[in-house]
Amino acid sequence: MVEAWRNIAHHLKLKGDERLYASAISMLAWSLRTANYHSTDGHAESENLFREAVEIRTRLLGKEHVETATALSALGSSLQMQGRSAEAEPLFREVLELRKNLKGADVTEAMANLAWSLQGLKRLPEAEQLQAEVLALREEALGPEHPDTLTALRALAGCILEQGRAGEAEPLLRKAVELRGEVLGPLHPDTLVVMGLLAKCMADQGVYDKAAELYGSAASGWARTMGSEHVQVQKGKAAQAACLEKLGSGSGGASEV
Repeated sequence: MVEAWRNIAHHLKLKGDERLYASAISMLAWSLRTANYHSTDGHAESENLFREAVEIRTRLLGKEHVETATALSALGSSLQMQGRSAEAEPLFREVLELRKNLKGADVTEAMANLAWSLQGLKRLPEAEQLQAEVLALREEALGPEHPDTLTALRALAGCILEQGRAGEAEPLLRKAVELRGEVLGPLHPDTLVVMGLLAKCMADQGVYDKAAELYGSAASGWARTMGSEHVQVQKGKAAQAACLEKLGSGSGGASEV
């Protein structure tokens, strides 16, 4: 897809269609990020493409246009994916204000992105408050089983877990694993990611036997879908081994999952 979008963008640039060119380079940037999800390859090019799209759309359409807001959000996401939360936060705040004034715009996405950057900055109580609002809004508008609602549920649980409140995070993560398994399937990447979070949650509470079981299940799922050499398989197996080592040393007890 990367080369396909690169060719389309080149054709549109030669044609002089700047608006469509901005859309094409945005898709090229996302394709680069998807193709290099677990590495830093493509970061710089993606960021530059998103910045170019922002410049073009701002010039052609103005600041308060839905396509400009979308480009700003994409640039913020690119920065956040690189761990540059301090640069991403003001962009996400700007997008949130723009979308509040744009008819039909998805405000919850902007709120969730801002919470993402705040979590990266370790401003966890602020992030948690936003994530709780996003979850409530999406449950009301979309229902509890919608993929966007499930994403909000996972984000809130993860933020709570990061603050050391594993006991509060556990029921949210159990619900997220159950619903994602039903809606997306037990081997869907989103389901496996949440299963890994639940495993960490159990480990944080010292329940190493159940944590090891969950880490093992997640690693097996990743191996079936992505291959035995996938980075998530290796991470899951390493975490499982660490939990089993804790059990062998007499730490932790048993509990029902």
